[in-house]
Amino acid sequence: MNLNLKRLIPVSIILISIVTTACKKGESDPFFSLRTRKNRVVGEWTLESGTYRNTEQDIGAPMTESIEFSSNGYTYLVDGIGYVAGAKGPYYRKLTFTKEGRVRILESIDNLLLTTEGTWDFNSGVGKEKNKEQIIINVQSFSNSSGKKTYLGNQKYLTYSIKELRNKKMVLYYKEGVINPDGSKQDIVETLELKSEAK
Repeated sequence: MNLNLKRLIPVSIILISIVTTACKKGESDPFFSLRTRKNRVVGEWTLESGTYRNTEQDIGAPMTESIEFSSNGYTYLVDGIGYVAGAKGPYYRKLTFTKEGRVRILESIDNLLLTTEGTWDFNSGVGKEKNKEQIIINVQSFSNSSGKKTYLGNQKYLTYSIKELRNKKMVLYYKEGVINPDGSKQDIVETLELKSEAK
């Protein structure tokens, strides 16, 4: 009996280390989860808090646009040369991911309803990104009070890095930037903390 236990202990340690290494992808992911990453993503998520920052640096004319989100409102600020403007109002965002790979994003800003629909999947681990470390959304339509816009082909993608993924909490990070030939540049960074009630 003792001999069998001595053989099982090293095997158990190896299996646990393999399983826990495979589970943790994002920098703040739980050490161990019994649910797959897909099962943790699938469901309805509401925005708890977030930030959006758009910085444009033209030659001699920097401008920063920032939005702070809460679970029920937003604060908007524009800071440019010679002017500062801002606004506050009600805001709500809900993301629904299905196991079949569909996604729906509902936003209400100042009681104006915006709906984005499309498909979602994980990245496949290209370059320095690990497998299933990002969520890629292929936007297929966008609707507001003016009507519905349909996107065809592969023209509109959003890629979010998953910073944290738990059963009831997900943190997504988005970044894009461009440097133009004249030296002007633009950077957009968004961080979203989402919560899920029914898991």
